[in-house]
Amino acid sequence: NTAASLGRISCARVHGVSDMKLLVLSISLVLLTGCHLFDEEYVLDLSKSSTFILNAVDSEIVSEFRFHAQGNSSAEGILELFLEDSVYKTQKINGSIDFKWGGDWYHPDMKIVYKIQKVGQGTLKIKYKIGHALL
Repeated sequence: NTAASLGRISCARVHGVSDMKLLVLSISLVLLTGCHLFDEEYVLDLSKSSTFILNAVDSEIVSEFRFHAQGNSSAEGILELFLEDSVYKTQKINGSIDFKWGGDWYHPDMKIVYKIQKVGQGTLKIKYKIGHALL
């Protein structure tokens, strides 16, 4: 079976549609949805404290966000996400870093504060998306 040999994708039989067309459609849908999980990137220098703002691509329609951070650091610190003037989420930063945040969000931007606690070196690559219906 062609579908089974290519990534073990199982396709239901649809009247008048060949297995190959279903396979191409399935792969196209996976690629379209997978490529847009994160639209923006930011690289944070972990050797010093900093504050930065991440902005929505379309600030008119905002209802949720995705945030994925990866990196490595000899420094230690705290990363904070603010909702208005209050801390909404926190993450301890040191060593090997890989975490995700996400959820409802109704603001066109988000304020992130990194507070260094122990001097060291490192970077944090942040991929994010702020928008509407991010399925």
